[in-house]
Amino acid sequence: MPPWPSTITSKPSRNQKNKRAVPLPQRLRKIFLFNIKWHRRIGLGITIMLIFLAATGILLNHSPALNLADKHLKAPWLLNWYGLEHPQLEGVRIGDQWLSLSDNSLFLDTAPVATCPAPLHGAAGVPDMLLALCEDALLLLTPSGELIEKVDTFSGLPEGITRLQALNNQILISNAQQTYVIDPESLSISVRANIEDGWSTPTAVPDALFKQIDSSALPGISLESLILDLHSGRFFGAAGVWFVDIIGILLCVLALTGIWAWNSRRRLNGGGK
Repeated sequence: MPPWPSTITSKPSRNQKNKRAVPLPQRLRKIFLFNIKWHRRIGLGITIMLIFLAATGILLNHSPALNLADKHLKAPWLLNWYGLEHPQLEGVRIGDQWLSLSDNSLFLDTAPVATCPAPLHGAAGVPDMLLALCEDALLLLTPSGELIEKVDTFSGLPEGITRLQALNNQILISNAQQTYVIDPESLSISVRANIEDGWSTPTAVPDALFKQIDSSALPGISLESLILDLHSGRFFGAAGVWFVDIIGILLCVLALTGIWAWNSRRRLNGGGK
């Protein structure tokens, strides 16, 4: 047999003694385990929401570069959610064409051709010319929709004109007191005998035409506003705002419990890092 023992034991060094775990009281240990358990639960519970908030926050931070404010969503359900009414377009059929008005934009069939203050009182046609009567403004257009002239109250249109018709290639307009005739060539306005029949009356445009109207004239929600409302919870009303507030509170709790757990584990490990 060898003259030395088969097992050699050494005396613990001073550094090893210092790194020895310091036992915690039983009550503090229970609190530590309880804290760890709920720290994990809270973290798992809000993970998806934190990812969502981070993603929407990044998008909002880069909104100018992504042009989110210039991109508009016009789905009917979204407009209804925001309390915006999808407009009912009204217009007048002139031969095979429609003149209609939406949000102060005058359309010839599906193309916007001019700005015209709502409402549209009437529309008519004379040879080589289309006419649209809006609020205190009469627009004269070519058959292709190019603006020829705009006659308003500043350029001689009588006050309160609400009716329009084309009769024997003459342009007739009327207010509550008087009927007038406009010469298409000189645009001179003269008084004539009142008439009661034949005035243009706007009606709802066909559904097929409504769906083809340039969407730029219809109201919409910008993508930036939608993302901002989702990020803040306002999209879901007061309940959504409170929900995001609760997520914020839980995030604070998560941070505090994480710090407490790190400090407690450090104490269990004898003050090591």
